[in-house]
Amino acid sequence: MPAPHDFQQSIGKQRAAWIAPGGKLLAGGQAVDIGAILIESGTAVLEPYVFAGETLTQWELRIPVFRVPPGAFVLKAVATCGLSVFDWEQSDNVIWAIDVVHTEVDTGSQQFFVVPHLGNLGLGNTTIKSVSYHVTVFLGGTDVFHRDEVLRELEG
Repeated sequence: MPAPHDFQQSIGKQRAAWIAPGGKLLAGGQAVDIGAILIESGTAVLEPYVFAGETLTQWELRIPVFRVPPGAFVLKAVATCGLSVFDWEQSDNVIWAIDVVHTEVDTGSQQFFVVPHLGNLGLGNTTIKSVSYHVTVFLGGTDVFHRDEVLRELEG
């Protein structure tokens, strides 16, 4: 589904990367080796857009977080999102929602995204201006995380 408005920038971003060779994660009923853990919180500012009319609009927003380093892979990710800034005028009945949040990796660019599914309904002019997010990503590929360029990239 096309997005009524898209990601513009992240602000207030905080990130921690923990290189954890030898650590284990339960994934799919098995204990797997963790190479690194990346945790990030921030606010995704959206391009300006005004919803007008009494129509339910739903879309997915793709919030870019980091590029998965060559030789690394995502074992598991846990993410959440919340509405940060929204406004309306001329309406007593407005609905904003984040129904579901998932994560994905673009196979071509290796860009990791947090992807909330948003909804908006209002009788007047309404808009969602920003979405907060928090994600914890468990990465595999322990032989990759000793390289300085990979550490700098993960540090953000």
